[in-house]
Formats: sequence, structure tokens, C-alpha cells
Amino acid sequence: MYPVKVKRFLIYWMLIIYLLISVVVVRHLYAFRIGKNFEADADHLTSGKDFLVEILDHTKEAEWKVSHPCSVQNKSAAVTSVNCVGAGFYPISSITEDANETQFIQVRESPLCYNWYIIATLNQRSNGTTAHKVWVFQVWVVDPQHASADEIQSKAQQPSKPSRIVTQNMKKRGQIPTLLLKRRKRDQHLHSQSITYNSNTGAWVIEVNMQFQYEILLVVKGKPEVAVNGCLVRDTSLILSLPKFINMLHPPLTGMDAEKLHGDPEGRPQLIQDPCTSSVALLVQSDVVSLTQDNFKSFSTLYLLKQFILDNSLSSLVVLRAAFTPTDLLLLIDGAIIAMDKDTGIFKAVPGLPPASMKLLKGRHHCMPSTVEQLNIIHAVAWGADSQAFYLYYGKDTTSSSIFKQVMILMELLQPFGFNNNANVNIHDIAFDCPSGKLGVLANVTQDMSHALVILVYNTVTNEWTNLPYWIDDVQDGVYSMMFLNTAESALLFWNSNQIYYSYQNGFDVGTMEVLSCNTSVLGSTPDDIIRQVLVSDHGDIVILMYPSNTLYYSRINQHHLIKLSANELPGVQHLLFFDSLGRLNSITNNSSVSPYPLALHVAGSVYPEVCKYRHFDHNSTADVYYLDLARQLSLSASLTYPLYYFNTIKVLSSSEKLLKQQVVDKFEYYQGWQTLNRTLIIKSRASLYGVDDYTEQKEGAMTDIILEMKPEMTDMSCKLPDAMTVHVSLGCPPGRHLQVHKPTQCQMRANYTIPRSALQNEGGSVSTSSKEVLYNQDIGCPIKTHYKDTFLPAIDLYDGDVLIEEMAANYILWEVHGRSDYSYTATMQQAGCQSRAQTWEKMQQSFNDGEQAQEGIWGPHNYRHCFFENMTTPRGDDDLLQPYEILNSTGVNKIVWDTWRNDSIYQFTVLVIDPQYSFCHLQTSFGVSLIGLNPSDAPTTTIMRLSIGLFAILTLSLAFVSYFIFRKKHIEEHELYFAQDDEENGEPGPSGDDVAPSINIFNVARKRHKWAAE
Repeated sequence: MYPVKVKRFLIYWMLIIYLLISVVVVRHLYAFRIGKNFEADADHLTSGKDFLVEILDHTKEAEWKVSHPCSVQNKSAAVTSVNCVGAGFYPISSITEDANETQFIQVRESPLCYNWYIIATLNQRSNGTTAHKVWVFQVWVVDPQHASADEIQSKAQQPSKPSRIVTQNMKKRGQIPTLLLKRRKRDQHLHSQSITYNSNTGAWVIEVNMQFQYEILLVVKGKPEVAVNGCLVRDTSLILSLPKFINMLHPPLTGMDAEKLHGDPEGRPQLIQDPCTSSVALLVQSDVVSLTQDNFKSFSTLYLLKQFILDNSLSSLVVLRAAFTPTDLLLLIDGAIIAMDKDTGIFKAVPGLPPASMKLLKGRHHCMPSTVEQLNIIHAVAWGADSQAFYLYYGKDTTSSSIFKQVMILMELLQPFGFNNNANVNIHDIAFDCPSGKLGVLANVTQDMSHALVILVYNTVTNEWTNLPYWIDDVQDGVYSMMFLNTAESALLFWNSNQIYYSYQNGFDVGTMEVLSCNTSVLGSTPDDIIRQVLVSDHGDIVILMYPSNTLYYSRINQHHLIKLSANELPGVQHLLFFDSLGRLNSITNNSSVSPYPLALHVAGSVYPEVCKYRHFDHNSTADVYYLDLARQLSLSASLTYPLYYFNTIKVLSSSEKLLKQQVVDKFEYYQGWQTLNRTLIIKSRASLYGVDDYTEQKEGAMTDIILEMKPEMTDMSCKLPDAMTVHVSLGCPPGRHLQVHKPTQCQMRANYTIPRSALQNEGGSVSTSSKEVLYNQDIGCPIKTHYKDTFLPAIDLYDGDVLIEEMAANYILWEVHGRSDYSYTATMQQAGCQSRAQTWEKMQQSFNDGEQAQEGIWGPHNYRHCFFENMTTPRGDDDLLQPYEILNSTGVNKIVWDTWRNDSIYQFTVLVIDPQYSFCHLQTSFGVSLIGLNPSDAPTTTIMRLSIGLFAILTLSLAFVSYFIFRKKHIEEHELYFAQDDEENGEPGPSGDDVAPSINIFNVARKRHKWAAE
């Protein structure tokens, strides 16, 4: 027992010493801050340019000390300016009666002396018939050294006199501003309707048409070669915002009977940002709940109508939790969840929950990508007193009703931790992973004398449960919170009131973050300090705010340590932090006053003299989302320059390696003392969908969203951000992907036409007994004209929207929509290279008994089998391969041949890609064909026609033969009569009887002919 008492005694004294040190430390941490400047998002200040420093406690006398080459304007003022001439790290100290703080600042030489100043307004325009909205921007150049107070505070509506002079000089030298749409990975040029320079105001006026969005990020750039007094203009970013909730109720203005919502008087203030639109946020304070939709420039108070309060039996108006979804704002009030619709601004109770039983509500920290089917996304989760159940919010269904669905924790998951189904589960927090569709449940499990803090993972797509491979036995009192990080390998942070834990590399790198130089994981400067906020930026910054000391701690994703930063407010001042859409850290106080915090500048000074282990990291990623189809591949590259004497490389990480084929190609370059690694990553889907029985299921399983990372192996907090390339890859059908057939763009289309019965077949294969009158589908465009004697193969391209991707070279089939059968194929199965009998429409239709089955259901990528290998299970006869081959390909030998005699033959075809390895998309399109060149002489003959022609010929010949003999007989009789008359005239006796020799007649005829000839 004695050693135990000694041990406790030492622990108590160590704790007391730590607290005393903490008190001393806090006195040396809140001496001063760096005031607002135009480089708040930079990690350095500019040489020769003034910047402000300010004592936090203006009631105390202070003395400023700086080292050469820095100078202070007023060494004893609470707020003064400092100027450092020359690049380097320089200490600045503030000395008060009870504190002595020193901060290092980084100063660099830079020709970027000026900034762009932008004012944006949304104006209504009309062209006489329609009205539309146009963004109008006033842009001028501002010199931070001579800017007006309104320009420094971003309140100016026109240029100050010094700014007007600088702008005019820039204009004379050919400077002109350019607006770009800022993306996470790249900037996109905007087409300006007009740009003019107003010489009276000294500003450019730019009008731009932009697609409607709730939040627009812009960057203003100028010509980089234009300078005034040796100074260039720095690129300047701007956040534009439009209201998401456009019809909010304002009872004080409309006279409606309503009551104001407010926060818990004894609770902490809350700041909840929309995960997809950071400019939209809810500020919950003890006396009011306010909504901002313009990046904290203005606020609207939230009210509830008294009738709504009575109808839903709400006994309290305290907002305990809130969450944003794409269509609603959810509020947890008095155990119930209500939703404010973004279009109507009306609050409604959300059904599907036990009445008045919810204790917590949580939304997403990260915006779900647009590639995910919105109907399957879970936007929020709620849970209450029932420790084994929570409720998932799917948004609105087709009836515009909100949906909550219950999920029960699978108790069998607790067995590896030594618990059975009778264990007591207390859910501390639930967080969403991104973009996997998973969520983590942080729960404290107790049974008998055992307890553990575990993290269970629920897959909302497959409804499967798993657990992370660790747990915590030493569970402290209080509430634990959790947040997933946007990384390739699953990573998260969880924390209690004064400690923060990390879990990296899918749960195999776990520990407690310690403060550098303090060797402790207990955070805070006073015993009462608790963690108020944990923020994570898109670049990987981790910021922790303590209260009431307002101490700040900083780390980065995949780092194990924390550094302490200079505070932005005095102890006890109520304020919260937030990252805006540009990644800048800001502070908002209880009076809604917003001020920037130069995070990168403080981090650079805090890690000094640490030096990054590499010189430069760069990559070629430019898209927010990469869409990867089944048959295509994606190439990404990154380069890392580092000293020869340091080992470093580029790590490649994937959130789902089993779904991707990866190939890495390295190339090295060497300089004096440096080497550059250029690493190229080539990825492709692993999915193999050919010949599978469960085609649809496997296809859906292969379509998912994946995060890829390429980053230096050796990095720390002294390296510049971003220090990793994080890429979002969407495996699946790219949006807007479709087929287009080459066809005329202008024509005179027929409304209808007739298909002859000879071109139609019944289901049994017999010729139809009647013709068919059909309409031409105008939606498929102009028909392709081709000669009836020519073989035909459509030219088909693959498009994404209006962008041509490639010529479609996959196997496809086609069918005539109205059942025409007067066409065939030029190639036989043998000529196509088949080794076994190929699939045909006849064979595929025999496998379906349902006559109503659609054509694409009978034959498609789900059941396609090629014929280029011998199929031992399907023996073939000698003549099987002489059948027509009914599968087409742009590179194959097979084509369409026509069998028709009508001059106006029109066909309407549907094309379907059946190669299951070509695309995740259902690629199908339709087109028309019109045959030309037909005439009656070219008409092919049938058996009946041949018989008819033969009979006609026989009759014609018979008539000709009979006519000939009749004509001959008549002709001879006429001649004989003529000769007889002539003999009588000449006194010659005519024939007297039948015994006259025929030779006399012949002689007489010959004689008469001689006479005619003589005459």
C-alpha cells in the first residue's frame, strides 16, 4: 500500500506543478496578435511593407521590441505598425507587467505590392422580351500602404484617392483585370459581356453572366508584366453568395404571431456551416439563433409561429442541435426534429421518429460529391435515449416528405471486445465518412465491471457492420466527439474535453496527439479549459480552440503532434472559428463581428527553425472529380524535389485498392545536391463483367467513389500546404455520356410512311398479311440517305454532353423499331472469325417466353457471349457458321445489306452496345435510314412475278405467231385477186379449174412482178 500512496502523492504534485506552469504559460500566450492585413492567407509578410500588431489587453501598458532590420512606429502603443526591410525570420516581442511574449514572423521580398479590390452586385437586365440577372463588378487597384479605412475593412464603395491614382497609372500601362471562376484544383476563365473603365470613379466595370449557384468563388487576375513603381498586382479572391433559403419568415415585419428561437442559456454557442456552401451557416447563441447566407456579412433571426408551436406541442424553443441538408435546415427542439424548406421557408415536423425522444442531431462535415445518386445519400443522423438505435435522414422522397429510417446496432460486433448482447451501449457521437457512404458510431460499452470506448462502422449502402481494430479502456467522464477526415485511407479524429485522439491508415495508426515541447496530451492552459471546437480545412489544417482560455492548437492530417499558436482573443471572450470556402480561418465573436486569423503566418513562425524535408511538391490534378468509365484509364502525375542526402518518395494511397488496377512509372532527374522524382500513376477499373450471371449486381458493386492520394512520404508542419494531391475518382457512368450517330442536320422529314407486308414478319417468321402505316419519330433526327445497292454501317461516336470522346468501337446490335425484316448482313459467322455459333436475334428470343419483353432485355451486355472460342457445351453443325453474323463493329467486316424494291423505303433503327467491358453506361440510341436510287427496272423479281412474266411472254408470242399466219393468208389472197384482175384486162384467160398447174400461177406472178419492175 505504501508505494501506491507515494505514487499517488507524486502524481498529485506533478498535476499541481503542471497547472502552475499552465498559468504562467497563459500569461505569456495572450500578449499580442497580428492585425488584419491584405495578406491574411499568406505564410509571410512583404519586405518594406507595414503591418499591424496589437496588444490583446488594451488596459495594460506594453513595450514593443524588434530586432534589426525591423522597426516599430510606436514602441509603447497598444496598436502600432511594424516594418521589416529584408527577407528572413524575425522575432517580435511585447512586454507587459505580467507577460513577455515573442513571436517569429517570416518576411519575404516580393514585387506584389498592390491588390485588387472588388465590389459585386447582382442587377436585373431586360432585352425587351425577357429579363435576366447579370453580375456587375467594380474593380480597382488598392495600395495597402495608403488604403482608406473602408478599403482595409472591405466596406468601400468607391476607390480612395490614392487607389484611384494607382488604378489610373495601371490603366495607362495597359493593365486590365480578368475574372476567373475559382475551382478547388484550377481556375476557369469567365466570358465577360462587357468591360469598361470609368475614368470618373477610377474603376473598371465588368458585366458577367454566370450560372445560378448558392456560392461562387472568383479570382481576379491582371497582366503579370504590368507594373507601377516596380510593383505588381497580387491575385485577389472573392466569395459571392446567393440566398439558399429565399422565403424565410420575418414575423416582426409582417405582424405574424411568432416567437424567437434561441440556444441553451447554460450551453456553449454553436456554429454550423452548410457542408456544400460555407457561406451559409447557423449561429446558435444563448439569446438568438441567426442564419447567414452571405459569408457572415448579415444575419436573419429564426422564428417559429405560435400556431406551429401549439400544433407540435413544443414546450421549449431551445435549439440543441442543427444540421444542413441540400433541401432543408434541420433543428432539434424539445426532443423533436423540425425542418425548414429552402424554397418555402416554412417549418414542418419531420415524421418517422419516436415523439420527443431525440437528444442529438448530426449532419455531414463534408459535401457529398454530385456523382452519388442523391436519393441514396444520408444527410443527417439523430439518436436519443434508446442507446442501441439511431435514425438516418434521407431527405425528401418523391412525395416531398422527409424520411427518417431506424437502424439498430448489431450487438454481435461487441464480442471481440469481451461483451455479449446484454451489454449497455451509450452512443457518444456519430460521424459520416466521405465519400464511402459509411458512418462511424463512437460508443461507450459497459458490462459488469468492464467498459471500453469502441468505434463501429455502418455501411449505409450494403447495411453491413464492421468495427475498427482498436478500443480504449481508460474512458474518462464526459462526452466524446468524432470527425472523419477526407483522406484515401480511412482516418478520423475523436476527442473528449481535453484530449484529442487520431486514427490513421484504416485504424492501424492510433494514438493521442501530444503538444510539441510540452510532452503532454492534456490540452488547455487552465484546469477549466475544455475543447470547444475542432476544425479541419480542405487543405488538411487541424485547428483546436480551447475555452475559456481561447488557446489555439494546430496540426495537420497524418501528423501526431500539436503546436500551440498565438491567440486571437483574450481569455473569456466568447468567439468561434470557421474556415471559409477559400480555406481562410476566421473568428466570429458573440456580437457577430468577423475578423481573419493569419493561420499560415502563425504556423510558419511557430515551427521556426524547422525546415521542410523537401523543396517542392507539385502535381497535375486539375479536376474536382475525375469520371472513370469501364474501358478507359486515368493518368495522374506528381513531382517531388528533395535533397540528395534525404530519403523521400511519393506515396500512393487509395480508399479502395481492390476496385482499381494501378501502374506506377517513375522517372528521376538530378541537379546539384537535389533530385526530382516524377511519378506517374495510371489507374483503371478492375471490374470484369463479361460472362457473369449476376451482371447488374456486379456492375453496381464496381461503381463507387474513390479517393486517391499522392503525397511525400516524409513531411511535417514546416512544409507548405497543400502537401498532398487528393483526387476524387468516380467509377461509373460519366454524366451526360451517350451515343451520337453521324446524320444530316437539315432535311424535310416525312410525317408517316407505309411498310409493305412483304417487309414485315410475324413472330413465327411468316410474311405479314397486311402493310403497316407508321409515324416517323422526329426525335431521332434526319434519316441517313444511302443507295440501296451500297452496304451500310452507321458511324457512331461517344460523347460526354457536347464533348466528343472517341469513335465508338465496341460490339453493338441493332433492330428496326417497327419490325422491318428486309435487310440482312454481309458477313457470315465464319467470315467474322467465329469458332462457335454466334448469338442471333432468333436464338436470343427463343430463351424468352414473354412476348412483351423489350428488345434490349432479350439481348444486351447482361447476356452477351462472343463466338471467338470453341464452345464445347454448344456443339455446332457444319453449316452453323454459314449463318449471318448479326453483331456489328466499326472495325469489323460486317455491314448491312438491303433487300427491298420500294423507292421510298425508310428504316428506324435502335442501336445498343452489348460489350459489357466497354462502359458502365447503358449506351443506346436511335437513327433513321432512307434508301435512294431505286426504280422499276431495278426491281427484283419474285416467283409470282417470274410466273406472271413468263405467262405474259408466252401469250405475247402466241398472239404474234397467230397474227403472222392470219396476215400472210390475207396478204396472199389479196395478191391472187390482183393478178386475176390484171389477166382479164390483158385478154389472158384466168385459171379455169383446179387442175391448173401451180407453176402457171407462179409464172404469172413472176411475170407480173417483172412488169411492175419494168414500169
